[in-house]
Amino acid sequence: MSLETVNIVWFKRDLRIVDHEPLDLAVSAGKPLILLDVFEPFVMAYDDSDVRHWRFLYQSMLDMQKQFLQKHVNQRRCK
Repeated sequence: MSLETVNIVWFKRDLRIVDHEPLDLAVSAGKPLILLDVFEPFVMAYDDSDVRHWRFLYQSMLDMQKQFLQKHVNQRRCK
């Protein structure tokens, strides 16, 4: 049994798909690609957390999803 190599790009703090060096490198490698974003609800309890920040992240995720749909990228959301 052989395992297939894949690249994983974790959108930890950078939700752009344009001018994103790790994403560009992963795409140019020509291997299957997993794009990962993990929502961490406990971070909302941090002292420096603000509703405006979470709203921005949500809107950024919606925009990223829209861009992926335009590029015909298969998406799956897991909870």
